[in-house]
Amino acid sequence: GVTIHAKPGETTTFKLKRHTLAERLYRTSGLELYGESRKAGKALPAGIVVEQGEIVGMDSVLATRYRGEVYWFWGDTTRLSYPLGNFHITGAKTSLNELRNADLEHGLPYHYLLGTDGFVKSLAQMPGEGPTWLGGIAVVYDRLGNERLVAQYVKVKSTMEGYRWGICVWNDETEVFEEYNRFEQQPLNFPESVTQSFLEVDEQGEAYIYFSVPSALVRVKARLEDYADPKCYEAYTPLKVGGQQDEIERDDAGSAVWAWKRGARWLSQPEEERVLGRGEENRTQMISATTGEQLRVHKGTCCWNPYLKKWVLIFTQQGGESSYLGEVWLAQGKEKTGPWRNAVKIISHDESTFYNPNHHVMLDREEGRMIFIEGTYTQTFSKAPRPTPLYDYNQILYRLDLGTLPEDSKSVDE
Repeated sequence: GVTIHAKPGETTTFKLKRHTLAERLYRTSGLELYGESRKAGKALPAGIVVEQGEIVGMDSVLATRYRGEVYWFWGDTTRLSYPLGNFHITGAKTSLNELRNADLEHGLPYHYLLGTDGFVKSLAQMPGEGPTWLGGIAVVYDRLGNERLVAQYVKVKSTMEGYRWGICVWNDETEVFEEYNRFEQQPLNFPESVTQSFLEVDEQGEAYIYFSVPSALVRVKARLEDYADPKCYEAYTPLKVGGQQDEIERDDAGSAVWAWKRGARWLSQPEEERVLGRGEENRTQMISATTGEQLRVHKGTCCWNPYLKKWVLIFTQQGGESSYLGEVWLAQGKEKTGPWRNAVKIISHDESTFYNPNHHVMLDREEGRMIFIEGTYTQTFSKAPRPTPLYDYNQILYRLDLGTLPEDSKSVDE
């Protein structure tokens, strides 16, 4: 510990050694944001709105650019008064111009979408009992060539199991998602909730939405009618279309044929290890670059990084040594589909949880050298003896200088 004698008008600086590569900046949600600064009479960062729609805590973030703005969406949101909160998606908007000029070291300029009572508005109240969770938020094009903001939804039982799935489309006038279609069973290759996505145009000029699961192993053409039809989804997989369960498609040399296929499912990391083992054919075998430890991948994001000139996969480790869901890693690869091997730990939370990390590409600075990662911090799923006041079940933003990555974090092809 350190003891100081505080005197009016004087400043004392403490120098700390960070043990993780990424730098924790601040929490972006919850009560009493900038509370101590306000008590001290300090000016708030430009563009920051401290009225947070009565938010106490909120779950994982999704974000995308849409019509000159960034739309932010979060999951289950708690408040102090009864009822407990909003379990049908909370949202905010920020203009791209605001983001370009924002001082990201001190805050994000959110403009929350509020209801008539001053609390955040329910943005995705899909039919059925229980919460609504979203995933795969993206911008696609309808038959007239208009941009449409879309998402996949799942209705959730009290046991946290999904019982209904569907597609919803944003209404620009009412500023809510409206149901487009629904499925009583989870369709093949329908990504899980809180799955991030990105758009990329292939060599033939076809635009695709790729879903980070967390490798980019599922895609669909960026057209509304395709996005809404699960039969149009493709998986990058070695499984044989129309084959027996777990049957691998192999070429004449006996090698597994990895390709984009309709009618065959993508393989999670445990499934891939089961059917292919941990050899050269495996594309998601993640290994600590420093210890050689095999890493179990939870959720995360896959993004192209212009600074590294590589695809970057950022994910939470499941079953980490110091935290079951609190250790965040980064891996590099030549292709968005892998193979991934060497990973370096960039964020650590002793005992606490930090899950569903999202690399916000729209916040990148210095041509991608400085990146920003948001995730949910909570006592849940951890051994922490007590929740962190004000921070528990809220979003925290980290900054990472990719120029500080160690040499052993390079991609497998190097």
